[in-house]
Amino acid sequence: MKRRFPFPAFLFLLLLLVLGIPTARRAWAVAPLYLDATLRNRAELALTQLTASRGWLLSDVQILEVMPSKVRLLHREHLRRPPPPRCLILSLSTFAVQPCEE
Repeated sequence: MKRRFPFPAFLFLLLLLVLGIPTARRAWAVAPLYLDATLRNRAELALTQLTASRGWLLSDVQILEVMPSKVRLLHREHLRRPPPPRCLILSLSTFAVQPCEE
């Protein structure tokens, strides 16, 4: 008797791949925040100063990527008719903000 690969198991593995790859890419981009306590503290300080100085809510800011000297952010306001999201680069040494080069 020939054994076949069960169809539900194939669907389960396919679902794991479809959900796992984007999740792994996102986790890899922000992994330095979890691994380095100094970087995490500097990023937290820079983000709170940025949001306080511009009057933004912290929940309006999404961290896209973390590098040793800078953080790439996406700012999206929660308004009835929000403007398009803005990509920003926040320097962790000077706390300077500049737009992304996309």
